[in-house]
Amino acid sequence: MPKESTKSVKVKVDAKRSRSTISVYPALEVLQRGAYNNYMERLAHANRNFLNCVGKRDPMNSADCRLKH
Repeated sequence: MPKESTKSVKVKVDAKRSRSTISVYPALEVLQRGAYNNYMERLAHANRNFLNCVGKRDPMNSADCRLKH
């Protein structure tokens, strides 16, 4: 027979899962998701450029490897 505390924890987890799929502002979430994906693409591109410059003799003075802030 399960304890009382086990039952209440399971109910809380199930309720939390069902609430996460409902959105009050679905259009805003789509815009935020698009902005986040754009940010992640720019970050990946910047990281790729940085890693391409690692190991070069003078990356700060190379035209290809200027680090942009």
